[in-house]
Amino acid sequence: MSIQIQGAHSVSATSVQSIDVQTMLLTVQNQRATLLEGQLRGQLETVTAKNQCIGEANEKLGAKRSALATLEASNVAGQAGLGELKLMKQQLQQVVNRDPNGWTGLSYGWGGDDAAKSHEMLQRVKAQGLSGTNLTKDIDGNGTMDASAATVKNWIKQLDAKIAAIEAKPALIAAAKAEMDKIKSGIDSMSNSQQMDMLRLQSLSNKRNEAFEIMTNFMKKMQDQLSSMIGNIR
Repeated sequence: MSIQIQGAHSVSATSVQSIDVQTMLLTVQNQRATLLEGQLRGQLETVTAKNQCIGEANEKLGAKRSALATLEASNVAGQAGLGELKLMKQQLQQVVNRDPNGWTGLSYGWGGDDAAKSHEMLQRVKAQGLSGTNLTKDIDGNGTMDASAATVKNWIKQLDAKIAAIEAKPALIAAAKAEMDKIKSGIDSMSNSQQMDMLRLQSLSNKRNEAFEIMTNFMKKMQDQLSSMIGNIR
């Protein structure tokens, strides 16, 4: 005959025969307490790991929230300047249409070959941070700022990229919000699961404490009986 405790060593028939009932019960209770101690430790590790995951998810959510705020502010500014970019592109296209291969005044086609307006266009191009502004000059000596068709086409290409980036931002904002919602959902799910984990942790803690208390009482009772027997012998 053997007494098997799940997760612990069995108490064999031989060992049962060699010990009294109280010692046997104490051994079984010790095994139960050890088992509960291991389960409690494992549950505590589970809770700790999930807390870490929740913390990391919250940090990620905070970073996403900050990035979203920056993106939304950038979108507001971009949308406000989108009309100017499209107007510049249209006006520069008129400049290119005048001579697709040669040099043309920067105001030609939309403001006449006007010196002041050509300088104005150059300043607008510079304000947008477009490259190649150093390639302009008054090639015909009439006071207008001129540029080659290749230079103007390059500006148009850069404006296209800026316009596309601004027009793509609403979709990026929507995607960022969707990702944040997914992270929030994950945090909520982990938090709900964590509540159940904490209840199980508390239950295991109570059982572990109860097992050790019973074992302590057994030991005290055995000690009292042993002391009584020794007293009687004397």
